[in-house]
Amino acid sequence: MSSDLVDLCGATDNGEVYVLLHGLIDGTMDAGFEPTMTDDLRQLVLDYSGNIRVCLVHEKAAHEQPLEVHLEEGSQHYRSGVHRFPDVQRQFLQEYVRELESAGLVERNMQSRWACPALPVTQRGTDEFRITIGYRLLECKLKIKLKVKVETRAKAETR
Repeated sequence: MSSDLVDLCGATDNGEVYVLLHGLIDGTMDAGFEPTMTDDLRQLVLDYSGNIRVCLVHEKAAHEQPLEVHLEEGSQHYRSGVHRFPDVQRQFLQEYVRELESAGLVERNMQSRWACPALPVTQRGTDEFRITIGYRLLECKLKIKLKVKVETRAKAETR
């Protein structure tokens, strides 16, 4: 099974993805996941394996209307202050954001009136990082109006 949307870093099929997913599931089992639910977990993960990417690359647009976000009246803008990180964390953030930018997944917007910090978080049991966003309790509440057509994976695959 190969994706017609993206080249998986040179992979001609999803074999690399399946190896990665089975390894993650095995690691979950070793960490104490309920053994009687292993088959269900494996099936669930593999059902969505078409959504997994080994690396980030620019994909075709979804051709859907963008998400509309409306602020409640009286909301105030929030922009986080400057954060200082140790050199190793700063280097990780710079490289990760550069990777997201080159894949076309994010764009720099220095004029944004809304900003929460990207935070490096140590992955359990390793010296590697993952990224998360430091959402603080903002002084506004968002009302989100979804204008996205939802379709099941089975329906999408019949196209």
